[in-house]
Amino acid sequence: MLLELMYPPKAYLGMLRELGGSLVNVFSDRRDAFEKKFARSCFKATARRNRLIGHRAAKKLGLCDQEADAYTKSVVLADFQAR
Repeated sequence: MLLELMYPPKAYLGMLRELGGSLVNVFSDRRDAFEKKFARSCFKATARRNRLIGHRAAKKLGLCDQEADAYTKSVVLADFQAR
């Protein structure tokens, strides 16, 4: 797998030449895509963590279901507004 990244198949290089791209641009595009995917997964993980913390805190406070949902949403929004 790693060798394929270092030395792509000749057919792939031929397609690059036809499209007018370079190998450097392809690797830059791949890197950018992985960075965006990582940022999105961090965002999801943080939102999930905040949601679970808010839900647990709402249950500890003895809030009913609707109040607990509102409290949970406020915890999630408060963290992202603080950033």
